[in-house]
Amino acid sequence: MAENEPKIPPYAPYPTFTTFIDTLKSAAVPPRIDREVMPKMAGGTQSHVIHALKFIGLIDRGHATRDGLRALVEAFGSDRWPEAVKKYVLPAFKSIVGDLDTASATGAQLRERFAATGATGATLDKCVRFYVGALKDAKETVSPYFTKPRPAARNSSPKMPRKKPEPAADGNGAAVDKAPKGTIRFPIHIPGKPEGSIVVPDDLAESDLPILDAMVGAVRAYATRKEVTT
Repeated sequence: MAENEPKIPPYAPYPTFTTFIDTLKSAAVPPRIDREVMPKMAGGTQSHVIHALKFIGLIDRGHATRDGLRALVEAFGSDRWPEAVKKYVLPAFKSIVGDLDTASATGAQLRERFAATGATGATLDKCVRFYVGALKDAKETVSPYFTKPRPAARNSSPKMPRKKPEPAADGNGAAVDKAPKGTIRFPIHIPGKPEGSIVVPDDLAESDLPILDAMVGAVRAYATRKEVTT
């Protein structure tokens, strides 16, 4: 990392970084990197890529292009790319990883080194992923523990059993199961058989009772027919 460059490591997705390098490869490397050369990127992504370029030392604080960026662009897509990444990208992380053996260290050890930069939470995860992506592109041996998912954090609070909601009650205090809006459900308890229910409009009036009587008759006919056929 060049002097006076950002302390937080790159947290743009590594493929986004290499796509930008590819874009310059297919166009030209300008003397200065600004948002005009990133027309297809969202504003936040533009900022993240510029941050990465500054941290690695590919542009200066005024966004002027440095030789390392030109060398990376020239090598992109060729068999010289791994060596270019090793020479122009990985050295920026040397002060972070130090003597860590990146061929066998655990993911937790790598995260500890990056956490010392002040990166936290999701940003810390993105910083680590960028670095691991660069290691792979440089054909470095990458610890198998770097790409394993981290174990989920355990919740020390005991889970409380979920309380079953109390059934609603009708105007006479009788228990009534909850029903869709605008209706009311009356449970039907028949000994030795699963519980049934009847759902009616919640504005049911006495004048509607003949219809219910007809439905009771239909239920009675069904029950009688079932007993005859069994």
